[in-house]
Amino acid sequence: LVFNQFNQDMDGNLAPLPRTGIDTGMGLERLATLVQGVDSVYDTDELKDFIDVIVKHTGRDFAGDAVIPMCVIVEHARALTFAMADGIYPSNEGRGYVLRRILRRALRFTRQIGLHEPFLYAMVDPIVSKMTEFYPEVKDSAPNVKKVIESEEKRFLETIENGMDRLEEIMTKQKKSGKSEISGGDVFILYDTFGFPFEMTVEIAQEQGLSVDREGFDCEMQKQRERGKQSWKGSEGGYERAFEEIAKEVGDTRFTGYDEEEAISTVMALHDRNSKKASLKEGEKGILVLKETSFYGESGGQVGDTGEIINDSARFNVDDTRKYNKTIFHLGTVVRGEFKTGETVTARFDTVRRNLTRANHTVTHLLQAALRQVLGDHVKQSGSYVEPERMRFDFSHFHAMTDEEISRVENIVNEKIWENIPVVTERMTLDEAIKKGAIAEFGEKYEDVVRVVRVPGFSMELCGGTHVDNTGKIGLFTITREASPGAGVRRIEGTTLRGVLDRYNDYKGIIHDLSGALNIPESGLLKKVEDLQERTRSLEKELEAIKKKSLATGIDEYISGACESKGVKIISRAFRDVEAGELRELSDAIRSREQNSLVLFASKTEGKALLLFAATQKAVEKGIDCGALIREAAPHVGGGGGGRKDMAQAGGKKPDGAEKALQEALHKAEQMIQ
Repeated sequence: LVFNQFNQDMDGNLAPLPRTGIDTGMGLERLATLVQGVDSVYDTDELKDFIDVIVKHTGRDFAGDAVIPMCVIVEHARALTFAMADGIYPSNEGRGYVLRRILRRALRFTRQIGLHEPFLYAMVDPIVSKMTEFYPEVKDSAPNVKKVIESEEKRFLETIENGMDRLEEIMTKQKKSGKSEISGGDVFILYDTFGFPFEMTVEIAQEQGLSVDREGFDCEMQKQRERGKQSWKGSEGGYERAFEEIAKEVGDTRFTGYDEEEAISTVMALHDRNSKKASLKEGEKGILVLKETSFYGESGGQVGDTGEIINDSARFNVDDTRKYNKTIFHLGTVVRGEFKTGETVTARFDTVRRNLTRANHTVTHLLQAALRQVLGDHVKQSGSYVEPERMRFDFSHFHAMTDEEISRVENIVNEKIWENIPVVTERMTLDEAIKKGAIAEFGEKYEDVVRVVRVPGFSMELCGGTHVDNTGKIGLFTITREASPGAGVRRIEGTTLRGVLDRYNDYKGIIHDLSGALNIPESGLLKKVEDLQERTRSLEKELEAIKKKSLATGIDEYISGACESKGVKIISRAFRDVEAGELRELSDAIRSREQNSLVLFASKTEGKALLLFAATQKAVEKGIDCGALIREAAPHVGGGGGGRKDMAQAGGKKPDGAEKALQEALHKAEQMIQ
């Protein structure tokens, strides 16, 4: 029992509760267990139906070593269904990662009762059917929840199969050597190479009476982070170390660029990437930091500004602007004169570039609202990148968008652009913004006072980036690509303004060149292409018929050229540009004529090789195993493959090794025949 008596504040002080109470832990399911006179919550009328779904699917009774797996599957499937109905989806961070761990743990238990195919998603409908009367929200989300779970299952089951085999090898080795701990290095290889979650390794090891070297694993992870960090620092040309050093010394930079194109400011620091400098002279590259600046430093997915910083006698061309904590850094080259710390300068960003960038930034907000309207409220931003020519927007969704969905989203965004809606920016407390419905990225750290960017009646988000003041200034938006950068995430790439013009000019150039090459007006291009396609298909059919006739007429020659070993005829031949299906047809024709034969075929195409070995039943009875032969021969063509005793196939990227592969197979076949 838990006796609720005090409230503890952040400093650890205890204050008596206005109303004390007793938490008995007597929830609905425990009470149902007592009232219904059963042994556990899983025997109650609520959960027993879900257990029965598993029993029916597996054919196993709810008894013995199947009890715990079935209970885990039911509980985890129910948790997943309700969590996703609330808009939480599996991911690699925050609560999404907790959900992914729950799903993966459930999959391990489905494996224990013999389920090696996706199954958890099939639990959603029974759960929704039982719960929808009391929780109607789960019904509307059910189709999407099933798709998400099934997608996660398919992806992770492959990981389990590969990782489990490796883990079992490791555990067997540890037990034989008398060791009770799996090394951090082995656990890291499972994680890094096989994608096997650390928590699952720990759990499975504990079941086998083994512990895991967590400290060693953490050490390997840190080494990997350092390798990645060094690689990133190297690509940044050493700027990262300079950023940290300068930021500690000069403190925050005041950003004036929301409202002003230029700022009159003071040079606070100069750096040449290697060390702090009192001055930077003409021709020198480096970093310039101001007390205040109108330049936007790259953050929140928006690229940094370019432009110039000048005084009466000097000019610094800004090639990029970065932000480290709250300090803004101008990266570039002194093209005239000399800059010194403490002097007054004027900072002016490239207005055209900024206008193009902020149009692409504002359109990401319109895009997210349109995606939620078309696909559902589960859509959440999971990354973005905004530059003058294009934009990229990543969001949570678990299957590819249809052409119709893409078209609807694009149309909605453009309608909002053409409505010329004023874009409103406000500052308010974080709590106030969330209460008003502003969208925030989960896991992002926000200050107590935040900036809210609002397209009235359509979109409201927390955002520190720069934006147009009216949607009409975006002009036109077009989606150029929809794809997936990773599990559970979709990506839309698109463009506005100059990007649309560049795209139009590219297409216009292509059409002009095609029209000239085919000597036909633009209006007749489609008909001409259709005619050419039809002509191509006709010629391909003619060529295919000629090739088949040529192969068929050569059967007598292939058989007469066969060698014989202990009564088995071995027909070995290398072809050029013959497909696998054609080789199979030819091998079938030969085997139908020669009842005791082995066919060894290779086909070479530009950059590729194909091996196909086939044997009659009598040849197999004499000891021939095509699968074993293909494994021996495949390395000679730089590939691999396998198959049955009577038929096997392999491919590789070394066509020059085809003859050698056939020789090897012929030699091994002669040794096999009894």
